[in-house]
Amino acid sequence: MRFDSESQCGQDAWVASCHGMARNLRYLDVGAGLPVAISKTVQLERCLGWTGHLIDIETADQLAAERAGNVIHRDALALDWNAIADSGRFAYLSLDLEPAETTLRALLRILAAGVQFDLATIEHDAYRFGYDIARAMRAMLEARGYVRVAEDVVTLDGDGRLVPLEDWWVDPATMNVGECRFQAAFVTSEAIRRSANP
Repeated sequence: MRFDSESQCGQDAWVASCHGMARNLRYLDVGAGLPVAISKTVQLERCLGWTGHLIDIETADQLAAERAGNVIHRDALALDWNAIADSGRFAYLSLDLEPAETTLRALLRILAAGVQFDLATIEHDAYRFGYDIARAMRAMLEARGYVRVAEDVVTLDGDGRLVPLEDWWVDPATMNVGECRFQAAFVTSEAIRRSANP
């Protein structure tokens, strides 16, 4: 099956590439959103057989109807993250809640519980909320040994301007940082080209 990215900035293509198109890995998609449109995990699931947790308080019914992952209809700030951590390492963490302060608070809980992941894409929405939240997220992840391989990955806003959306992270104990950095540069340039020429 061909892997066509569904995600907003090519996150799914980056994750699949860094993992060498490996099959049957696990994701943790926090703030999963709609089942298919701009999903960061649907193609990992459908093309590579990945499974995992889809956490969303607003779209859980739609996710349950259309996706194979374990749908958790809970507020990410009220979730038992220790139970999630006990289920083992994740190949990929997608963290995208609204507003960015909620993403920061969820990240704090995820890290405090010891949730482990190889790769992460974490939305900071600096174009909307400034860089204080992005800096706090970066400090937390760097303190735990994660390496940022793509900073301020951009997306097009409603006016067609490129704006800083998120950072991409790698655990150097489990992943090749150089390869993931190369893949991030390639995937993000392709995502920009694709969105500029639909």
